[in-house]
Amino acid sequence: MKVPQIPFGGMTLDEGLHRPYVRPVRRAYEQVADQIRQWILSGALSPGDRLPTEEALSERFGTSRGTVREALRLLSSEDLIVTRPGGGGGSTVSHPNPTRITDSLRVSLSLLVGVSGLSSGELVQAREIMEVPGAALAAEHRAADHLATLSTLLPEHPEQLDPDHLFEIDRAFHETLLRASGNRLLPLIASSVYEVNARRVQRNRVAPGFWRLVVDQHRDIYQAVLASDAAAAARAMTLHLQELARLYDYMDSRLKSDAAPADVPEPVTHD
Repeated sequence: MKVPQIPFGGMTLDEGLHRPYVRPVRRAYEQVADQIRQWILSGALSPGDRLPTEEALSERFGTSRGTVREALRLLSSEDLIVTRPGGGGGSTVSHPNPTRITDSLRVSLSLLVGVSGLSSGELVQAREIMEVPGAALAAEHRAADHLATLSTLLPEHPEQLDPDHLFEIDRAFHETLLRASGNRLLPLIASSVYEVNARRVQRNRVAPGFWRLVVDQHRDIYQAVLASDAAAAARAMTLHLQELARLYDYMDSRLKSDAAPADVPEPVTHD
């Protein structure tokens, strides 16, 4: 069967299908950076290890020192290495910085959400995938300092607090719970999703009763973690995130309809 001659990138589809693939040519410094990056990511070079000198790298890769220098600048911009000038300087492999990793992930995720049009519901669903088992793990692995911190994040009268303060309390509660899980990767990833999710909420339009429910649900999660009841902690977190999904869905619908400002309605109570 003859392939339809549909224009495709300045040529017909038939021509495009039979045109040999040409791999994009990467610049020399990018190729050098790729190799050094692979050394680091594979563990061949560990945090704190000193890289060979520019001269040694130049000889190894058969490139100019200027090319090596550009490669090192690129790796430095990625926070993979630290370069210090001078006779006693040189480049060493960076120690991972959790804050920078989280910030970078949050920025990338924010861009993705903005471009792809991900809904708040999808973000909450991603949180549920991570935070429900995270709550169960916290019930099994929490330490005394985690419990002490969580207990301070349960205000008696949330309706009397500033919305921004309440969001900070909420963020701290979830982050502490994830740290209590014992899985060091969970806080890095989940907190980035949380931040992007929370930034989409119009804080001054959340009904006071909503915060009362949030704190009550946090208290249920805390009590389950305190009792080392993993199943109860998972159930309490599921219920909590379902209520948050309702809030975010409502706000998304208000924004899409371009309706006049109105408070988020009071939460639904659960028996």
